[in-house]
Amino acid sequence: MQVALPGFLKEEIHVLVDDDILTISAEKKTQEFLDSSGYILNEFDVDRMERKFRLAKGIGHEKIQAEFENGVLNLSFFDVPLEEEKDYQQIKVA
Repeated sequence: MQVALPGFLKEEIHVLVDDDILTISAEKKTQEFLDSSGYILNEFDVDRMERKFRLAKGIGHEKIQAEFENGVLNLSFFDVPLEEEKDYQQIKVA
């Protein structure tokens, strides 16, 4: 699976599987301070996205691999026997 996430850094992306629901979220917070003529401008900008997908039974949650390169998150899925499937898994983005 490929998910386009332009403008986000790898550290801002979170991938989580809970009860066969794959959640991909990303959040970028920027803060800008300008000081001109005694006035201060505070500007906060938040970019946030979240997508959820239902995974098929037999997808090994602990075997999901995530790689982020050039604004694209690549997820690889692997089948496992149903008895080895875990309910919850935080996936590290490489």
